[in-house]
Parts: sequence; structure tokens; C-alpha cells
Amino acid sequence: MKNDIAAPRRLAAFRRALAAGASVAAIGLASLALAQDDDVDQIPTSGAEDQAGGAPDEIVVTGSRIPRKEFSSAAPVQVVQGDIARESGLLDIDEILQTSPQATGFQIDQSFSPFVLDNGPGATQVAFRGLDPERTLVLINGRRMAPAGVGGAPTTPDLTLIPTILIDRIENLFDGASSVYGSDAIAGVSNVILRRDFDGFQIDADAALPLQGGGEQYTVAASWGITGDNGFIGFGAEYQTNNRVARRQRDYLGRCEQELYVDENGEILNQDIDYNPGVTINECVQFPLTNRIFIPLGFGSVYYTPGTSNVGIPNFSETQLGGTFDFDGDGLQDVDFKDPFYAYDASETAQNGDFLPSNQTFSIYAYGEYETGKAGNITPFFEAMYSNRQTQQYTPGAQFFNNVPATNPYNPCNIDLADNGTPGDPSDDYPINPNGVNCLAIFGVNFGSIGDIQPILNINGDRDARDVEVSQFRFVGGLKGELPWLDGVLGFEGFTWEGSASYSRSTGTDVFQGIDQDRLDLSLNTSVRNPDGSVTCGGAVPQTVPCVPVNLFAPNLYVEGGGFLTPEEAAYLFVPADFTTTVEQTLAQVFVVGDIAKLPWNDNPLSIVLGGEWREDAIDSRPSAIVRDGRLHNRASDRGATGKRDLYEFFTELNADILSDMPGVELLNVNAAARWTEESNYGSAWTYSLKGIYKPIDWLTFRGTYGTSFRAPNAREQFLLGGTGFNNITDPCIVPLAARIPSGNPAVPPTYDATQDARSAFTISQCQAQGVDPFSLGITTAPEVNPIQNVEILTGGSDQLEDEESRAYTAGIVVDQPWTDAFGLTVSATYYDVLVKDSVEEPGLSDVLDNCYEIQSGASDGFCTRVTRDMDGFISLLDTSFINIGRLTSRGVDYNLLLTKEFEAGGRPFDLSIDVRLSQLLEQEFEVLGAVDDNKGETEAPTWRGNANLLLSTGDYRMNWFTRWIGKGAEDEPGLGFDLACPDPAVRPNATGVTCQPVYFTGNYFVHNVSLTWAPGDWVFTAGLRNVFDRGPELVDADGVLTSVYNVPVGVGYELHGRTAFVSARMAF
Repeated sequence: MKNDIAAPRRLAAFRRALAAGASVAAIGLASLALAQDDDVDQIPTSGAEDQAGGAPDEIVVTGSRIPRKEFSSAAPVQVVQGDIARESGLLDIDEILQTSPQATGFQIDQSFSPFVLDNGPGATQVAFRGLDPERTLVLINGRRMAPAGVGGAPTTPDLTLIPTILIDRIENLFDGASSVYGSDAIAGVSNVILRRDFDGFQIDADAALPLQGGGEQYTVAASWGITGDNGFIGFGAEYQTNNRVARRQRDYLGRCEQELYVDENGEILNQDIDYNPGVTINECVQFPLTNRIFIPLGFGSVYYTPGTSNVGIPNFSETQLGGTFDFDGDGLQDVDFKDPFYAYDASETAQNGDFLPSNQTFSIYAYGEYETGKAGNITPFFEAMYSNRQTQQYTPGAQFFNNVPATNPYNPCNIDLADNGTPGDPSDDYPINPNGVNCLAIFGVNFGSIGDIQPILNINGDRDARDVEVSQFRFVGGLKGELPWLDGVLGFEGFTWEGSASYSRSTGTDVFQGIDQDRLDLSLNTSVRNPDGSVTCGGAVPQTVPCVPVNLFAPNLYVEGGGFLTPEEAAYLFVPADFTTTVEQTLAQVFVVGDIAKLPWNDNPLSIVLGGEWREDAIDSRPSAIVRDGRLHNRASDRGATGKRDLYEFFTELNADILSDMPGVELLNVNAAARWTEESNYGSAWTYSLKGIYKPIDWLTFRGTYGTSFRAPNAREQFLLGGTGFNNITDPCIVPLAARIPSGNPAVPPTYDATQDARSAFTISQCQAQGVDPFSLGITTAPEVNPIQNVEILTGGSDQLEDEESRAYTAGIVVDQPWTDAFGLTVSATYYDVLVKDSVEEPGLSDVLDNCYEIQSGASDGFCTRVTRDMDGFISLLDTSFINIGRLTSRGVDYNLLLTKEFEAGGRPFDLSIDVRLSQLLEQEFEVLGAVDDNKGETEAPTWRGNANLLLSTGDYRMNWFTRWIGKGAEDEPGLGFDLACPDPAVRPNATGVTCQPVYFTGNYFVHNVSLTWAPGDWVFTAGLRNVFDRGPELVDADGVLTSVYNVPVGVGYELHGRTAFVSARMAF
């Protein structure tokens, strides 16, 4: 039964999806043939798995190059119909792909703006099976899409650059496919297939409006094309803008990061456990604290209290020492850590920072083909794309902390200690800092010099804003045709050929500003107070920019929400910085497809593919000199990346219906593929796959696949020139604190106590092998040296890597019920198992240190070469550049169900479909150097994920109800038992005697979208609500879920906009 929508051919895509009421979930389900008019080319949309009927003469399914009579595949291929996805409220390709139940693990989206990303700010990626984005291959019309981004070395395509309005469907292959497509197709392939059914001009407009404000999305697009018997040509342009979301615009962020606990009665608690009298009682974590200075040899930080002091340092006060400081006698602590003046994240400046950045994208696409009908029906084809994305990111909060030397005239702890106290004696009364005090005397250690002190504050304009622009141009051109003269030669039949070349070039720029560390050091180290009281700096040091004295203790810097440099200081210290990244990919391929023989026992064809491919990847990522040399304050150096590689590949594929139309064997299909790859830097590799379909009867299908894949180290892993930053480590060669006997005098170092040294003999020997004395290191000087050291960390690519290898297999069953015509029901289940060996990883700091000093193995010496020590024996550099050290697994089951029903009500015909898809994760292991972590069941990799789509259509109308489910998860961190005291009874008197555990877990999460579509003639209107019940994201304690932003686990798939109204309109003419 057909619906009575009488749309013209140019709205055929909508009619095909509406025609049989067949459903497609947000990330589609596998194919099901839909009813169609005779003049419409069949494009399979969704269904449960691999069922087809009424298909076109020949189609090519993602995962194979051999045309087929029906949409069937032994591998798990699932399809998204673009129009249905947009009706479900998924208006971007990244939303469509990342909401797939197979998209487990962290999905890079806009919520990752505070993090350093391979592709730079604003980029989005997809990762199937939890195996990271670099192991999922993205295609457009079956051809590889190149990486794009900015900074370091982008590794994967940026999904934001793909125009959504031209998407007809997306075919997702959830299986390894290197034997067909080459490197990177380990976890799967996403093939974006563009429309071909053009017939005139079409205008589209979409809007999504969160009811909480912020994050509004507007899209306008236009397309034009014609389709004829010999081909088609189409053009499209799209502009989209996404408004920023400030932190204050989302209620669930709570204006701050919280410490979250749950008590044994199930009540969620969000009060800080560290409660002191006088500290504001609220849910906010008090760190990071600002507007303070750190003083060595004293009691750490003292806090800016303008006009008052409880320790004698003008304008600075201590908080507590063996008790609460209450010098004003009001019974409250003098410094309120929860006050936004000190708790920066609670300030209005921080609240106005981006939770999600703003971005704008513009895309133009043109493509087409024309059958000449001559010389073997030669058909030229082309694709041309230009896309541009601009992202504005405002993320205040970067802390400033820099040592100020004792000789600096603004140092509040700097006085003339040689003053003889005789008034009028000019020989020793020269005022270094007239307002300074003897901080040593305040802390009871009145001898020597106090040395450097360190202001800790936030400065507006310092590393808080970025402007990013990424552009990509892509051109594909080629010829294809038939080889009729081969028909009948040696049994050959129906051979076709295709040759094509493509070129892609992306350019990205990232512009920001920060404080020039060299200029800052010059000012702080050379500033002097002149006899007239003025301060100058620079001395005899050659300068291209005149030195400006910088006062890091001035009141204008100690302000709630961050202070401001004076105009003179800002002009001197702030410098622009930028990164420019160019990624190029050139590819050429040729292949032939045809039947080489007929099987003698059933006359079925034996089909073959033979082909070759050449690809060159090049990257040139160049930072400005100040970034390259690490001269921006508190920003790691980054030298960019440069290099190129070539790949030469040959591939073949065989396919045959070995048995068919026999008792007990409706179909037995076998497919085999192999590929040889030569990579210019890493040698050669073979990959292969075997696939089979067995249908004992028409309504029952068994299928399975087995294959190998590989991934050559990408541009980042090979060509990243290296960057450095600083991080804290524990040096195992420094005498442990427990093994020290204090001298009782800060000027005299402690002595070594061997009885309290818990280090192993292996650790001791490894330290000695590096030429250091583990029994005295750190305790030979005063002050003594703490084992926790802040050292330089090197990251970078390596030419010593090997390619990753993987094997994967799947096994599935499909049942299409034949017992009644009252309804259609198709169910399926597919088991998958993926193993990746020698995965390329960046070793963590503990990986390097533990494998050098703690774990006795054959790899120890190799890791010790990554540790560099200075002349005094202390670690000066740790090398964490890429290395083959990992093993990854992903194992689980996908389930699909499609129910279709035609019925009448009130004299009107209705079509109903219910499409349910679930993914059950059984294992997701990450092994690094023998340490195994199974992420299955954790917050980012829940055991269960699912989608359900209900469509009800009649006449010109269709209702779409779409539901997503993200299962509960829990981190396997220590402290998940009820073994912690609950927040202080003074905060919650009824909590006495009740124990708690931190919220390192999430609950079951459901979100619902609903829409109504009306298609009167040449118009299509859709209106709907996304997140109907206004469900906020799950919240966790940040200490246990590291990839969280203000307690929100990012990249998991939670709704971040709240209830959102969306509308769309389309007009064809």
C-alpha cells in the first residue's frame, strides 16, 4: 500500500522514505527495500539487516566493489537515510554518526573545546567500536576523505566540513575493511553518499533553538541540478552558524565544578567535604584558587586581602595554621576560599566563558557524470568541494604563576636587610621596596634571603581566546566505462573499468595571544628602583622592544574574575601567536570488475575485481616562532610537523554464489579479498578477508566474516616534530621523604635512613646504572629536594614505528518472519570481535618511569634511554614520543528489530514502523606494556547503547518519535565502596554516621525527540522538539572521570542543550 503524497521527482528522496513507512534510526539500520514509484531510482534505506527487494539492476554496497542485484552483505552494513535523520532532530553529520550505538568510547565533539585535540579546536570526529577516530575510515561516495585541521598534525577528516543538505544516505560498515579500502579501516567505514536525483532548484532552511538560550543553530542551503537518462549534474551550497553556549546558560553546570558523593541511602551530596568555619557553604570545589602568592620557607600561599593583613605582609593574609586564622574576631576564617574572588571558577568572568564555542561553516559542492554512449560507453565524472569552518573560542581561566626574584623592587618580601637602622645614613638606606617586609621573620626563620616568591593569579587576555579557520578543497575526476570486447573471451562477461584521481588540500590557522616569557623575565629580573623612586628595567641587555617594568603585585591584577595589566604592560607583554597547518592528499586508482567464469554446477557467475592505487599524504604544520620555541608563558612548545609518505597498493576481490535455489540451500555466497600495500617509510603488508552468507530457507540468513586490517602510522605519529611542556613526576632515584631524618634546621640537610627506604634492589641498581647515587640524591643541599619534580616532557613522532595489525571476525543471524502478512518483522543479531596488535600510543609519564625503574623486563633499558638527567643527577627531560606498545580489543553483539504494519483507522490508511537497534559491549580492553584495562561498562563505554525510531505516516503527514539510550556505567577506580565519611555534619547534620562513595558512575540515560512532517506538493515542513522531557546530562565527580567538564562526561552522547525546538522547510521548483 502506498501513501498518497504526490510529490514530484525532485522530492523523491522524501517520498521514498515516507512511502512504506520504513524507519531509519539516527544511525540507521541496515537496508530494507521500500515501495517506490516506477520513475524513481531505488535507494535502499533502513531496516533490520540486509533484506532487499525491488532493487535496481546493480548496486555497490560499502565493503565491496562488486555490483550486486540486491542490497545484501555478509558484513554488518547499516544505512542512515538523510531526510529521516534530520526529521529526528539530527541536523549535522557528526550528530548522525556519533549517536550510533556503535560509536562507543569518546567521540570528539564541540564539548572538547578545553582539551588539546589532534585536529585542533572545533573539529569533530567519529570512532566506531571505541577504537579511536584514526581507526575509522570516512569516505564520500566511496572515495577517501583526507584529514583536515590545525595545530600539530591532524589525523582524520573533520566532519564539520561535509555539507549535510546533499547527503542522501550514509552507509556504515562495522567491520575491518583494509583489504578493500586500505589503511585505517580497522574499526569500520562510514561512507557518505550524496544525492543523484536532481530535477531543478531546491531551497532548505533549518533552525534549532534551545529553550535555555545559547547554542542556536541556523542553516540555509540551496541546490540545483538535472538528471537525465545519460547522467546528472548537481550543485549545492550550505551555510550554517552555531551560537556559543556560555557556562552560565546551562543550569546543570551549577556555576562550578562540584564534589559529588552518594550516601548509602542513595542520596546525592554535593557539598565540599573540606569545610572550615567562615567558608561559604556551597557545592563548589574551591580549586583552582587565585589572587594569592606562594612564599617558600613559610606556610605556602597567602591570599590578597586589600587593606588588611593577619601576618604582617601588606594586603595579604594567611588562612590557617594549626587552626583557623580569625584576626578580626568574628568567629569566621579570614579568607573565604569559596568567595569568587579566590575561587575563580565561580566568578562571572569564568561563567561567561564558553562551554561550547561558536562556529560557522560554509560549503560548496558540485558533482556529476555523463554517459557518452561511445567507445565502451565512456563516462566522465567529477566531484569538487570547498568547505570553510570558522571557530571562535573563549575559555578564560588559564592561571598565571611566575617567580619574582628577591631583587625585584615590587616584591613585597623584599627589603634592605643590611639597613643599620640609622636615619639619614644614605649608605644603606637605599629603598629596594619601601613597602616590603621581612617575610622570613614573620615565619620564624629570620636568616638569609627568602628568594623568589610566586604570584598565582588570572590575567584577562592571557591565552583566553582563539580564532580558528579551516578550509578544505577536494577534487575528484575520472573516467569509467564498459569493456564489451572482452565478452566471451575466456568466459569473461560484463567487465567494466574505472580510473580516477583526486586531490585534497586543507589549510588551517589558529590565532591567539599570550604573554612573552622572555620579555617577562627581562622585566622581572632587571627592574631596579631609581633614587627618584621610579622603576626601570632592561639595563644593558639588547632589546628590540623597550623594556617595561611589570608589577605583579599591583591591585589591578588582584581582581575577581581576573585582573588587567596596565596598558603599557599589556603592550609590552602580550604578543600574537599562530599556527598554520596544510594537509595534502593525492590519490590515483584504477580497477576492473567483471565475471571471469560461470560455475559449472549452477551457472552462477564468478566475479572479480583487480586494481591498484597510489596515494601520497603530506603535512606542513608551522607554528610561529614564539610557539615553536615555547616562549609563551605557561604554554608548551610545539614545533609542528612536516613530512610526506607514499603508499602503493594492489587489490583483488572474488565473489560467487557457490550454491543457490537448492533444497536446504537458498543461497551460499562466498566473498574473498586481498590487498598488498607498500608504505614508503615502513615497508609492505598483506591484508585479506573472507565473508560468507548462508540462507537455508528464504526467511533465515546466517552470515560471517573474518579478515585482517592494518594501519600505517599516520602523519601525527610519524612527522610530529615534537613539543615540550612541564609536568610533575616522582623521581625514584631521589631519596624518599620517609627515608630522611630531619636535622631540625632548615639550613642543614637531612640524613639518610636506610631502614625506611622501601625502594626495590632493582630500582636502586637502575639508578646507579644511570650514574646517580640513590642514597644521597636530593639531601646533600639545603633546602632539601622533594622527590616530586616538575620536569620537561617531550612528545613527538617517530621513524621507528611499525604499522598496526588487526584481525576481526563477525557472525550473525537474520530472521525475516514469513508466517503472516499482517505485519512485517525482521530481527537480527551480530557478534563482533576485533583485536589490534602493536597499537601506536604515547606512553604516559608513569609508563616510562615504571618500565625503567620498577618493572624488571627486557624493555627496561629501552625506556631508560627516554630519561635524561642533568649534571646534578636530577631528571631534566622525559621522552614520551610515540611507540608500538599497545593491544586493543573490542567485542560485543549488535541487535536489530524492525516491525512494519499497514492499517486503516477512520477511513485513512496508515503505515507504522518501529525500528529498534541495540549494541551490547562485552569487552573493550586497552593493554599498554602488560597493564590491561577493560573499559567495558565504564562511563564512556557503557555495556548497552540503543536507538529506537517510531514512524507513523498517513497521506502528506508523518510523525517521527526517536529515542536514544545510553546505558549506565561506572569507573573501575578505587574508592567505589561506601568507605568515605560523608560531608561534615556541620554542613549536613543528618549525615552523622552515614558513609559515602564518590559519584564515579552514571545511570541509564534516555532522551526523546519528536517531530511532525507535512509534505504538500513542492513543500516539506518539519517541526519538532529535541529532548522532549528536558533531560540534562549525567553528572559525575571529576576526580574519577577525567574527561569531564564541570562534572559533565564529554564525548559520551549526553544532550547538552536541554529541550530544543527545531523547524525545517524545503521548497522545490
